[in-house]
Amino acid sequence: MKRIFWGSLILGMGIGIFITALLAIIWFDQPNVDNALSDQQIIEKAKALGMIDPTEGSYKQSITVDEKTHEKTEKGSSSQESFVVLTVNKGMTVSDVASVLENTGIISDADVFIDEVRKADLITKLQPGIFEIKKGSTTDEIIRLLFKK
Repeated sequence: MKRIFWGSLILGMGIGIFITALLAIIWFDQPNVDNALSDQQIIEKAKALGMIDPTEGSYKQSITVDEKTHEKTEKGSSSQESFVVLTVNKGMTVSDVASVLENTGIISDADVFIDEVRKADLITKLQPGIFEIKKGSTTDEIIRLLFKK
């Protein structure tokens, strides 16, 4: 009959557990390339979870600027006033609006307009909507109209 050396048995089992744990760490630590998502898939998942505004970035293609002319009659004389209809979409910033206003000739300098909005502490208060802006309006009048101040 053979004698069992318990110390050797326990030492062997310990070495086996150590080697198994080491192999498991090496095996599971490697990144799984199959589960990697493309940039488009990440954006779609973020939109689905509400992390990204779906209209963000797309508003620039849908900025609407129309020019209108209204006839104004006062005591027998008639004059025409020229207006620009500006549609402010969700996600637009004050600098976007200032750029559009400068390009249409409503304001002469977008940076001055942004500074005035910043001074009035309205830089984050721009709301979507359709605004009819009279050509020749002052910066204060435009700010009052856009921010309903």
